[in-house]
Amino acid sequence: MGSKKLPLMACILVIGMAAILVLIGTAMGQISSNPIAGGWLYRQKTSDISNSDSNLTDYPVTMDTAYLISARKMRSDCADIRFADSSGSTQFNYRLESGCNTNSTKLWVKIPSVPPENKIYVYYHNFEADSMSDEKYIVNVENMAAAQELQANSQIDETIRRVGDSIYFEDGGYTLLIKEIDSNSGNVWTELQLNDRTIDDKILNQSNSEDQNPQDYKPSKYIVTWVDVSNDTTGDYAILQIVPPLAAYFDLIISTDPQGANISIDKEYKGKTKKTIPIGDLEEHSLSLNLNGYYDEEITFKFQQNEGKKEIQRTLRNIQPTTTGTIVISDGILTNATTPTGISVETANTPAPTLITPITSKPTQAPGFFALTFILAILWGYFIFKKNRHR
Repeated sequence: MGSKKLPLMACILVIGMAAILVLIGTAMGQISSNPIAGGWLYRQKTSDISNSDSNLTDYPVTMDTAYLISARKMRSDCADIRFADSSGSTQFNYRLESGCNTNSTKLWVKIPSVPPENKIYVYYHNFEADSMSDEKYIVNVENMAAAQELQANSQIDETIRRVGDSIYFEDGGYTLLIKEIDSNSGNVWTELQLNDRTIDDKILNQSNSEDQNPQDYKPSKYIVTWVDVSNDTTGDYAILQIVPPLAAYFDLIISTDPQGANISIDKEYKGKTKKTIPIGDLEEHSLSLNLNGYYDEEITFKFQQNEGKKEIQRTLRNIQPTTTGTIVISDGILTNATTPTGISVETANTPAPTLITPITSKPTQAPGFFALTFILAILWGYFIFKKNRHR
């Protein structure tokens, strides 16, 4: 009888262990489904979703994955991309359409309900993750024409850190160690190290004043800013924003053909082409080029972080002078005509019409007073001569 109970007990044990493994696997699946809890280290937010049409659920997202891959923050095949809300608890189905490892990677994201913050987040930097791009994802045709395109700034991201994690800054060799996180107070205790030596301690927390930005820290040329502190099933975590150093200025190189055009940036005169002009921000600017005898050029430009320099070249269009209508006759042949708008019109070699000038005779005028007096004088003289002769 004891021998019969042994197989039964073994079966119960196997079934129990299988159930436990299923539960553990399910729990692990739930944890890994949240990118914050699943080990994703970076994220960036998209532009605000301003479209309030509830029928629109498909949104195109454009981002620069080439920068993230070169910075070793993303897999070279973009397989670790995930889309979720700010807490990571609600994920969104997506499809990588084109352009992985380019500065214009395009993805489609299905957002059944817009999150309260009116934006979604792109999570990345988990080199063990498999691609979740849904190749069967079909975009609604109406959405393709009406959907708002969302942009993500790949050069300013947020990092998810826990106690014991560190952030290394290549520009100075500094390491920022996360020593303690308190989700109740919102404080993050950090320790700045250089060459294995502690050189500074800093507590990052949210500013108490709504008029001030959250407290930030500059352990090097980078700026570390407190974003949020929260907790999940794996413990407390902090979300920090790391802004890379902004160049002292960017070089805007402007040239025209022909050179010598007047340059105005934001309606302020800057000189003549060709010229290099320093720009010290990432804002959008207007550029005007003006040269006498040529049409004006109006351009807008904006630098990206770490772009360094931007070259703008323009060929100016000549203003054609307006001419009056003329007819050219050569050897009695009408050879060319010019319209009043200055457009030359070739004509057939048609003989020009001969202009005949009519000959008119002048009317005969009656003798004048002096002529009549002269004739009478001659006749009178002749009469006197004859009279004296007969005497």
